[in-house]
Formats: sequence, C-alpha cells, structure tokens
Amino acid sequence: MAGVTTAQQWLGVWTMPGGNEYLRQCGFDVSDDRNHLAGPAFYQSLLSKSLVGDRGFAEHNEIIIKTWTPGRPNSFPIMAFFFVAGGTNTGLADAQYNQRDFYNSTNPKIIVPIIRLVPATSATASATFTYVAADQVVKP
Repeated sequence: MAGVTTAQQWLGVWTMPGGNEYLRQCGFDVSDDRNHLAGPAFYQSLLSKSLVGDRGFAEHNEIIIKTWTPGRPNSFPIMAFFFVAGGTNTGLADAQYNQRDFYNSTNPKIIVPIIRLVPATSATASATFTYVAADQVVKP
C-alpha cells in the first residue's frame, strides 16, 4: 500500500477491521536507489514484525534482493553463509559447499565465513549467530 513508511502505519493497515489482512500486505522499499532512506526502511520492517507479537513470529517473512551481475563473483554482495543449527546440521554441508565454491570462483580469493544460526523459539527470545572455526572449510 503506497504511503506506508513506518511500522505503526504498517500495523494500522494490517489490523484494519474486516476482510483478510493477508490481502492488505505491503512491504518496505529498501532498494539501492533510496540511498540513505533504505536503512531506516529496513529498520521499520523489523519493527513492524515485532508489533504483531507472537502472531508475527510464526508468520512468513522474506527479503527480496536484486540479482547481481553474472560472471562477476568478486562484486557479489555477500558477507556470510548461514545455516540453521540443530539436529543433524544438514545445512552445514550446503554452507560449506557454497563457501568453497565462492572462494574458488573469486580472484583474488575472497573468504566468506559460515555462521551458525540458532533461531529464536518465541517472539520474545533471541536468535544467536555464531562463528565456529570447525565449520569453516576455507580458512585464512
């Protein structure tokens, strides 16, 4: 919905009486061409999620990014490879593959760390992000 720039405005649209709130969804524009406005918009998106409490915690959330220029891995805007820790840690193998593949694709070589993510278990709990040396297949 045009004109929504704050978390409070987003909540007002989401909680309007009547109808299906999923049909009134909107997002925050964090595109590069917004320059200094992109950061505050991203922050408002995080705040809006917290305003719906436990319900927001269980809802779908996504960030859509622009496709990068093919064939230019050194300009790929990535800071880490994440995997969800727990159970058998099956995501670790994928993160390690991606780390090795990215390293082998760049020149000069770029090392991007693997970060373990343990998601929050409730809307009031915190997620943890941890660098574990043993998870890394490419080391400095």
